Amino acid sequence: MNGVSDSRFPAREACHVPLLDDSHVAMSVNLDACIHCNLCVRACREVQVNDVIGMAGRGLDAQIVFDMNDPMGQSTCVACGECVQACPTGALMPASVLDDKQAWRQSRL
Repeated sequence: MNGVSDSRFPAREACHVPLLDDSHVAMSVNLDACIHCNLCVRACREVQVNDVIGMAGRGLDAQIVFDMNDPMGQSTCVACGECVQACPTGALMPASVLDDKQAWRQSRL
């Protein structure tokens, strides 16, 4: 449509692509969709005052972490859902809307 066929950004190396985290009973984490807006960090820290979510690393290695880079299910997360509400990209989602392959669960009405 606009004549753009290739991205101007290089592809990420496999070691830099974050793995999916479905270790939490209420929330699913796909940090590959994260744009580092820090809205989840602020929601956790300033709105709920839980301070579970933070940012670690610099440059290409920057990423959202839970506690001391623990899986979300092993962190001190209390499942309030404030970070899920704040996330604009779906990097943090309710576990109930995703299937085993981290895809939208199709509900039958």
